[in-house]
Amino acid sequence: MLCVEKTIKSLNKKEIILRLEDFKESYYVQIEKIVKCKLFKFKDDLSVNKKIEFLSSKLKIGKISAYLIMKGFNFQTNKEPFIRISILKELCKISNISLKEIEKSIIAIKLGKGSRPQKLNLPIYCSLKSKNPLKRRLAEDYYENKIKMKFDNFLKLQLPIGFVRENNYLILRPDEILKSQNYVNTIKRRKGTINYGNNRIILRYLNTNTSSFVKKIIPKEIVINEKFTKEFGKWMGDRCGGLRTIGLSSKDLAFIEEFLDFLVNDLKQPKKQIAIYIQYLNYINQESLQKLLEDKLNIKVKLEKNINMKKQTDIFNLRLFNAPLKYFVFDYLEEWWDIILLSSTQNVREAYYAGLFEADGSYNEKRGFSVSFASHINKTNNLII
Repeated sequence: MLCVEKTIKSLNKKEIILRLEDFKESYYVQIEKIVKCKLFKFKDDLSVNKKIEFLSSKLKIGKISAYLIMKGFNFQTNKEPFIRISILKELCKISNISLKEIEKSIIAIKLGKGSRPQKLNLPIYCSLKSKNPLKRRLAEDYYENKIKMKFDNFLKLQLPIGFVRENNYLILRPDEILKSQNYVNTIKRRKGTINYGNNRIILRYLNTNTSSFVKKIIPKEIVINEKFTKEFGKWMGDRCGGLRTIGLSSKDLAFIEEFLDFLVNDLKQPKKQIAIYIQYLNYINQESLQKLLEDKLNIKVKLEKNINMKKQTDIFNLRLFNAPLKYFVFDYLEEWWDIILLSSTQNVREAYYAGLFEADGSYNEKRGFSVSFASHINKTNNLII
C-alpha cells in the first residue's frame, strides 16, 4: 500500500514539479493584459472608484496599488506590474478564473520586489541542485515547507490539528481548524456569526457578491469511518465543481444518489443548497427526466447542453455550494489524507480504495485492477498509492 522506497528515492533526488498554487506569497508574477481584463470583469456595474475601493478592501492593499493593478501598467516603467501571488489567488477567487488559466499567461516570475524577474513555464521542474537561482530557491521553499515537514509527520504518524482518536476511529473536529486558521475573525469582518447546536456548526455571514446573508452548516464532528472514507474516495475519483463547491460527476444516477444521501444524512447539508446538473448532447425527453428527478429527490435539477460530448449518454453533476465545508473538511482532509489513512484501520483503508475504484477504477485481464490517477487526484499531496 505504501510505496516507501519510491518516496524516499524521490526525496533524496529532491526533484520537484511545481504549479502556481505551490508558490509562497513572497513570489511575484507578471501576467498578460488579456487575462487581466478577465480578472476585472466582476462588479461591472460599479464605477471605477467603487471597483478600486472594493479591490482595496477585499485584497487588503492600498487604493493606489489597487488602481495600478487594475490599470495593468506601472507609471514609472510603463510595464506590466508584478502582482503578489497571494493577491493573484484572491483575484482568482472573486473573479472565478482558475490558476491554470493564469499559468498559461505568465510573463515573468520573481522572488520579492528586488530580485531579477525570470520567465518560467508552468508547471516547472526544479531541483535543489539547479543552477538557476530562482528554480533552486523554489525547490528549497517547497522542500522545507511541504515535503520535508509532511514526510517527517508521515514517519511519526503525527496527526494534524483537529483530529482525535476514539474507538479505533479518527474524528475530525472542524471547529479547531476554524480557530487555527483565524476564520472566526473573517466571519466577524463579514458581519457574521458562528453558532453551535445539534452536533453542527452554523455559519452566517455576508456574501459580498450578492450583498445578502448566507447560512452554511459544518458538522461539529466527523467520524472517519468506513462509510465516510468510501464516499470520500468517490469524491477523490470523480469530483467536479469550483473552489467553493463540493461536486461529483458520473453517468450513473445511482452513484450520484448515494453521494447525495451522504451529504444530506451524514454531513447534515440542506437540500436547497444542492443541485444536479444534467449535461446532454441532444434535447430528447430532457424536461421529463428533469421533472422526474426533482420529484424523486426533492432538489433543484437543471439542464446544461454540452456540445463537446462524444456520446448521447447524459452526465449527472451534483454540486453542493458550501465553501466552508469545502475548505475546512474536504480540502483539509485531502491535504493530510496519507497520514489519515495510515492512522486508520485496515477496514477504513479498504473502504476508501473501494470508493476510489468505484469512481475511477477499471479491470483488465492483463493488468488486473487499476485506478486511473487523473487530474482529480492531487498526486503531490498523496504519498499513499
